[in-house]
Amino acid sequence: MMKKTLIPILALTASALLVGCNDSGGAGDTGRELKIELTNPVQGLSYDSMMSEAAAQFSATYINHDTGEKVDVTDEVDWDTSNAATYISSTGSMTVDGEPSETVVSARYLDTYASNNLDVAIINPDSAATFKVQPGVFQISQGGSIQYLSS
Repeated sequence: MMKKTLIPILALTASALLVGCNDSGGAGDTGRELKIELTNPVQGLSYDSMMSEAAAQFSATYINHDTGEKVDVTDEVDWDTSNAATYISSTGSMTVDGEPSETVVSARYLDTYASNNLDVAIINPDSAATFKVQPGVFQISQGGSIQYLSS
């Protein structure tokens, strides 16, 4: 008899616990976000990019949308890149070894919050070349033209 009374009580308790788990106030709250950004992209390009010979700097911001709080956590996240030829330090500075063409950068905060992924194009400049332009400086009348020879 006690067994018959205990089963409905356990079922009621279990369903109450499951309803309580539906609350979004705990860890994993969708009102919180980790956002990373490339702070020094190549100027003039409309996508995230870096020059291979210069370090790229990333920032990480923890955002609580419920309170409006924004905290710079750049030095506190675990950074990651998808390309073995790229290295990102604990301060968010990424360098390149070799000539990769792209990588994906991401971060984790407090082992709980995963950031957005940033696809970063890596621009490898052509080999350096010097050249001489001839003739030197000339004045050209409006509408006129002149040809140059490079060597």
